[in-house]
Amino acid sequence: MSQTLEETMEDLKKQLMQNQLDSLRISIENLANSLGRVPAGTIARSCLAILKSMISLSYCGMIVYINRSHEAVIQHKLEQIQEFQALTCSFADDGKDDRRGSHDRKENLLHLASSIMPATWYFHSYDPSDLFIKQAENIRAICLDELRNHYGNSLMVSSDDDEMSSDVDAPFKRWMEKEDAKFEKHFRLPVIDDVVSVTLRTYKDCRDLKSPSPEGMAIHALCPLGNGEEWSVREIEISSEPSSYPRGTTIEAITMTRNQLAEHYGGRVEYKKEIPATHPSLGHLDLDFDKEIPKEYGIVITWRFVGSEAWRDRYGHIIQQDPFL
Repeated sequence: MSQTLEETMEDLKKQLMQNQLDSLRISIENLANSLGRVPAGTIARSCLAILKSMISLSYCGMIVYINRSHEAVIQHKLEQIQEFQALTCSFADDGKDDRRGSHDRKENLLHLASSIMPATWYFHSYDPSDLFIKQAENIRAICLDELRNHYGNSLMVSSDDDEMSSDVDAPFKRWMEKEDAKFEKHFRLPVIDDVVSVTLRTYKDCRDLKSPSPEGMAIHALCPLGNGEEWSVREIEISSEPSSYPRGTTIEAITMTRNQLAEHYGGRVEYKKEIPATHPSLGHLDLDFDKEIPKEYGIVITWRFVGSEAWRDRYGHIIQQDPFL
């Protein structure tokens, strides 16, 4: 039986990570065997390249698990990775003096290299981004210890010191720019119309039965303030009638947390492939839902103008609705 596109993509992700893991293992082994034999600058640059490879693996781990993680968790992990990434620009003595013998440093690096698991292990356990960062921190500490031991406490090696380090940094920076763009695009993709239809059926059922919103779903009333450059956003009960909305409300929006979407769809929430152009009906309002509605509510699934029966997608395009809604 031929593979589905989803299965093929999963295999490609595993192969990409496996290639990175194989390269990482070899690089760590080479670094371990070079301790005490090569100049300080070579050790520093080799270590910096390894650290950046591990940051890349951390991002890969996040991509694999992104639809199975809460948005707040994703943001926290991104901050952790970016915080460590700042340490990959230079080696500066942190003042600690927990020196080991040269043999211990080499053995510790070889142990870290041997502890790298096959890609399938990382895909079937949990988001490995934390593990990669912790291992990277250990490698950095070992290399700092080696540099202090052989070259003194005054050593500071920057990844921007010479042309060679620039050559190391350039591909990483290009990769980071692409990954940042991927994350930004992912968070701005709208869900497919079928997800909108299911959400609207749930909305109608809750209103008809006068039951509360399901976990993760919220209804918001939005009204422009002043000249329309700012908006007031207030969460309202799903059973509320427009007459009870805050004065000046022009838009009713339904949001869903990414975590709840992932749980409801088994981690396989379907998003549209591309970000559509913003419809003039929304563009004229100068309204960006992502900026106005707090992040903890997730994303806008659908919205409509108060008094209208036409529901629209995240970017203002009218949704073809179930005739029974």
